[in-house]
Amino acid sequence: MTSYKVYLTGLKDDIDKADLEEYFAEFGIVESVDIVANRETQRSRGFAFVSFNDYDPVDKIVRKLHSSLSS
Repeated sequence: MTSYKVYLTGLKDDIDKADLEEYFAEFGIVESVDIVANRETQRSRGFAFVSFNDYDPVDKIVRKLHSSLSS
């Protein structure tokens, strides 16, 4: 199964789209960043989705996470 999207959770309130775009650009071309907000307050609910133009960046992210957890 391939995916072009990464699900992020545990985001702090001060993280915005530009922060996520900048960080994840090291892995590949970011097509979109969707920070999920509360409909009434418009405050972040603490999770987001980052979409790429290819599945390769997602694989790189998973490998980096896996190697950091294995250390």
